[in-house]
Amino acid sequence: MKTLKIGVILLALLLAAMAMVPMASAAENNEVQTAIDLNTIQIPELQFNESQDKVIIKNELSLDPDYRPLQKYTSKKTLELSDSKIPYGSIIYHSDDGVTTVFDSKGKQLFAAEDAKTTMVTGSPKEIPVTFVHEVPSGSMILVDPKNRDITYTFDHNNQLILTVIDNSKSDEFEPDVQNTVSCTSTGLCKGWLEYAEDNYIPELNRFQATWITPSRPLSSDMGEKIAIFNGIQPSGNSLIIQPVLEWNVNSNNYAWTAAPWYYRSNSDKYYGRRITGIQPGDTICGEMVYSVLNGYPGWWVSITRNNDPVSSIFIDELSTTSGLNAEVVLEATGIGINNDNDLPGDVSFSNMIYRKADGSAASVSLSGYVDPTAASHFSGLSAIIEQNPGHVRLWTPN
Repeated sequence: MKTLKIGVILLALLLAAMAMVPMASAAENNEVQTAIDLNTIQIPELQFNESQDKVIIKNELSLDPDYRPLQKYTSKKTLELSDSKIPYGSIIYHSDDGVTTVFDSKGKQLFAAEDAKTTMVTGSPKEIPVTFVHEVPSGSMILVDPKNRDITYTFDHNNQLILTVIDNSKSDEFEPDVQNTVSCTSTGLCKGWLEYAEDNYIPELNRFQATWITPSRPLSSDMGEKIAIFNGIQPSGNSLIIQPVLEWNVNSNNYAWTAAPWYYRSNSDKYYGRRITGIQPGDTICGEMVYSVLNGYPGWWVSITRNNDPVSSIFIDELSTTSGLNAEVVLEATGIGINNDNDLPGDVSFSNMIYRKADGSAASVSLSGYVDPTAASHFSGLSAIIEQNPGHVRLWTPN
């Protein structure tokens, strides 16, 4: 009888302890599982204001929950937008005449810009207006409207619609990064995938994780010198790429390492999650892509973290397959200032590379290393070495 009482007491204490230990919330794990019905979304009538002067935008459009849509210009003469923050609920409309217009959630025009007059950023073999590149909060869910693929919706982890993008620009000249794309100007300024290792067809892949150490910074400080280091996944045909990216001098940001999860569509807008700053050489970077079903939508989480800091992640549904995928680790020149060995960072060693199928077993992956021939003719010491296939790759540089 005494044993039974003790057992009952222990069981009661165990249940109480379980109640006291907080379970990981859906918001913390970015796993809100309430279905989102895109058919219920009603885009308000957009109130175009042709009398409003066009602005000049120099930075990527960034959502800010506390931002109040007040027009601020550094100069009335140039109408340069002093910042590129936009409020939650914004609607971005790209027209076929090369104008991007931003509205608030009720359809009132905030400002408009001519794409050709904005700052151009290089995130692919072609330059892209900053009006097509958007920072969204970590944990955001990015859904393409299945009935109209020119419309993309972004929701936060509370299922609040925070951004709508309507692309009628037909900007199909934007192409994602792929192998053998290095191009150099007559003065030797190069961009593209310098060196990489990949498996260009994986029958089944539900998770891809890689860890690498932030390399030493480039020895030079050229204004257009930009570097991207990442592990990535692409579907066959390379219509898009998802990639946790370690960035050097992104947006010419005073020669610093930053990191962000990226989603890059072939013919429309590019999205990235909360940017991680303050990264130093020697910091550990972990990039991970995991297949999941979120709010009724199959897709991929793209996540990146530095050391033990909070993760930055986005969820995208446009890549909803787990078969026939390319997986790669890449050292890429994304700016126009890469023209000699001193413009490159130190060696990059990818390790703890994990590939999993749906049941958790190891996916069948075999990597091959490549150095772009154009890059090899412009830079010394490039080499993509598979040190342990497929778990450890070193991308050698001159530094």
